[in-house]
Amino acid sequence: MPHKKLKHILYIEDDEGLARLLQKRMVARDLRVDIAFSAEEGLEKIPQNAYDLILLDYHLPGMDGMEAYAAIQEKHKNMPVILLTSSGDEEIAVMALEQGVADYAVKDPGQTYLELLPAIMQAAYTKERLIRENEIQRQELTLARDKAETANEAKSNFLATMSHEIRTPLNVVIGLSNILARTPLNHEQLNLVRTLNANADLLLKLIDDLLDVNRIEAGQHILEYSDFSLSSVTNDIRVMFEEQARQKNIGLKFNDATGTRHVHADRRRLFQIIMNLFGNAIKFTEKGSVSLSAKILSETKDNFEVQFAVTDTGIGIATEKQDGVFDKFTQADASITRKYGGSGLGLSIVKLLLTMMQGSIELSSASGQGSVFTVTLPLQKSTHQPMEITAMTTPSLLPVSATTPILLVEDYAPNVMVATMILEDIGYEVVAASSGEEAIKLILGRTEPYYAILMDVQMHAMDGLQTTRHIREMERGKNFRHTIIGVTAHALAGDREKCISAGMDDYVTKPIHPDILASTLQKFAPQKGAA
Repeated sequence: MPHKKLKHILYIEDDEGLARLLQKRMVARDLRVDIAFSAEEGLEKIPQNAYDLILLDYHLPGMDGMEAYAAIQEKHKNMPVILLTSSGDEEIAVMALEQGVADYAVKDPGQTYLELLPAIMQAAYTKERLIRENEIQRQELTLARDKAETANEAKSNFLATMSHEIRTPLNVVIGLSNILARTPLNHEQLNLVRTLNANADLLLKLIDDLLDVNRIEAGQHILEYSDFSLSSVTNDIRVMFEEQARQKNIGLKFNDATGTRHVHADRRRLFQIIMNLFGNAIKFTEKGSVSLSAKILSETKDNFEVQFAVTDTGIGIATEKQDGVFDKFTQADASITRKYGGSGLGLSIVKLLLTMMQGSIELSSASGQGSVFTVTLPLQKSTHQPMEITAMTTPSLLPVSATTPILLVEDYAPNVMVATMILEDIGYEVVAASSGEEAIKLILGRTEPYYAILMDVQMHAMDGLQTTRHIREMERGKNFRHTIIGVTAHALAGDREKCISAGMDDYVTKPIHPDILASTLQKFAPQKGAA
């Protein structure tokens, strides 16, 4: 900050001789000094002039120096004031400092204080300017922070809204292509459908990756804990990728040494970490194999230290490129993006999630010689071993014996068509309602619950959360309770809590995957007990 000199002061002093003497001394130092012979006169002068500082004598006729200082502070809070006292008035000077005066000087008989005053005044003036400028900077920083937070919130809301808007038609595209793939098709038609489905899945993954990065960086990501077996994660990876590996003629190898160990952790995020690594391994491997190993490195009374390793025989990563592979929107080589596609977000998300979960990742690779990604995680032991039904291990298209239909509540007609076809393909009868109000009327007209209710969360007018709360109120005093499963296109952290808080039993995300929907429905048999 440039050094700014003191220029214009007001001296409030009733002794005219002293006042003129000080004025003369200060003029010799290039200081302009105005004189007021009473506190009242000084208070009139202050608003009429741009003073840098005020010299204020304590002993004044009428209003004394401290009373004058209080009046100055009331109207000119940031004005630096130096109090002049006589010998023996040190207690008054200390009291004045406690009340906020910038400094004080004692008028000694030899008038040496006149030599000290310029330095005291300059120091007080500089100090006050620094305080004032720091406050301005603090306010500017606060304003800049608020603007950044507002912009970040707007970005998050935009991404969430766009996610919903893109997922809605994607739900139709993926749903219909899945259904079409199950119909009799010739080889060429089947390839077309698979290509359509694969590219829709890539678009969906890009949307999910962008949302994940945005949520984590904004501090909105919340880990959701549940009890599960470690082996269920490796099994789901196997089932998820075996068809893709078969089509590429790549071998898959699994070595799970975790046995029946159960943990209390965020299963979805652990699965996402391994899925991203395993999916990359398959994508960048043209021949050979991809393997996944899982083992317990160490164990205490309450925790496991778990290690997952994904190994491939793919293109590998040059040593000089390895430091940047965990950065956002970064891949080892520009040609990789052109040949293999991808956003360069997968590994950055893995790194961010592992940081949140207090884990680590190591990379061992060489160009043309494959890669090994090793993940190490501390995981809390589960206090009990729940019966697990996972999306990948439950057959999706087994016939069911539902004696009552499923109520589908959805206001977007194409989604109604897709969900109805999926449910009917699984073996359920479906009744559709195009709004929350219509769903409530259908429920009021029945004496027994539906097999389950699939409730779209984002609907116009009465949304899915409001509709669910209304249904739960209607069930009070009845001898049954509906199973309500939310359907959302957002897939944001906290969505599950909102659904459960509203009274739902679970939720699935769009695009609806037949396997996931089937396993979710099979977890919840119709509940006919008392609410």
